[in-house]
Amino acid sequence: MPVAETSEGSPRIREIDSPALMLVSALRDVVVGLTVGSVGTFLLLVVLGIIEEETSLFDGMGVSLDLDALFRASMGSVLISWGVMALAWPAVLVAGKFATFGAAEAFAARHPHDSPPRGVREGLRTAPGETVRGTGLVLLWIGAAITALFLLVTLVMQVQGENDDGIGWVLTGGCAVIAAAGYGLMVLGARISASQGQRVDAVLSTWRSRSAAAEKAERRMRRELPPAELPPALRRRRREGILATVGPWLLGAGGVMFMLAIVLRQPCRGCEQNEWGPTGEGLIDSLSTAGGGILTALGIASIGVWLFSVVRLFVTEEVLRRWLRARSGVRVADEKLGEFLSTPSAARLGATTLAAFGTSLLMVAGGVAIAEWEGLDPSIGLTVGQAMLFAAVLAGLVAWRRQVALRTLVRDRTLPGDPPLHDSNRRARQGGHRETGR
Repeated sequence: MPVAETSEGSPRIREIDSPALMLVSALRDVVVGLTVGSVGTFLLLVVLGIIEEETSLFDGMGVSLDLDALFRASMGSVLISWGVMALAWPAVLVAGKFATFGAAEAFAARHPHDSPPRGVREGLRTAPGETVRGTGLVLLWIGAAITALFLLVTLVMQVQGENDDGIGWVLTGGCAVIAAAGYGLMVLGARISASQGQRVDAVLSTWRSRSAAAEKAERRMRRELPPAELPPALRRRRREGILATVGPWLLGAGGVMFMLAIVLRQPCRGCEQNEWGPTGEGLIDSLSTAGGGILTALGIASIGVWLFSVVRLFVTEEVLRRWLRARSGVRVADEKLGEFLSTPSAARLGATTLAAFGTSLLMVAGGVAIAEWEGLDPSIGLTVGQAMLFAAVLAGLVAWRRQVALRTLVRDRTLPGDPPLHDSNRRARQGGHRETGR
């Protein structure tokens, strides 16, 4: 079917795209998954390890697992993953700024009468060089603080004769290098900002007039489109599920019960364990098991709900894509347009999920390899985990293309203008720009 008919030369709001943006988006999805997977795996190992130590639950079930050894062995994997996150997050954010700026200049040259969506324009209010400078400032402060801390500890150890191997000086020097790198990034960012500032201002000032003209033109043409009757799958409103309502309460209750059992058993790390007698010990074991069980069950339920939501979003996207392709132009309510244009694609969420599970598998397999568990071959887990991370990057690349293609289709068929996507629900409740198509 043809695109909704527009006047010749009419300004439009168009999606922005480039290979660099696609790559950065894929890497960002993987980094999000890395963060979720590493933090979630660490917490799960802590909870299960304490439950086993306090109650010998797995031994009672006839399963012989030394979770304490696994937890200690996995700390190496945890530190590696967190170190990767510390480097990956600023790198991805800075790369995203440069990719957006490059795509913006190419867009301005290729579409002299059009404007990108509001989110792109707002993201360019800060020049890429300023992001580099801000990243350098954070690194400088963190590096300087840790350098001072390690220097103090090293000097104390030196006075006490406990730093014979010189490891303290090595760590202090490494932190000083981080601080120096931060300062270098600050200088580099300042120079880049000086050269980019006028170019960014020129693009934004041009888009300021273009976006207003494009918004007015699309709104005018949109009023001529026939109202749409959305399919049931697209009319469904987003609601908070039971888990979103009850989850925080369960998290609080499980956490309090779990920590209370730990404090009652041993108030501090250097303290001796308290003896409460058979009744008290049974109560503490029950608190630990119940609290840990609630936290574990909540984690498993959250994973199940997340996977279900990704599948449902994929189905909704396919319904939307087929519905729009079967029409030349339709008028849809602003509330729904904001939802269609702002929701990340299911494929991107799937890429993040793959990365999270792959990271978790790598951490556990690495811990098993270090702990040398008998009867388990960690090489399989390491291979599968690496394959899942590689698949997550590929899925992220495909996901970006699918997201841009779907949003472009939405804009071509519905002429939504340039709504503030982050605030569409509030505007709809206030009655602003109500349209047929609920």
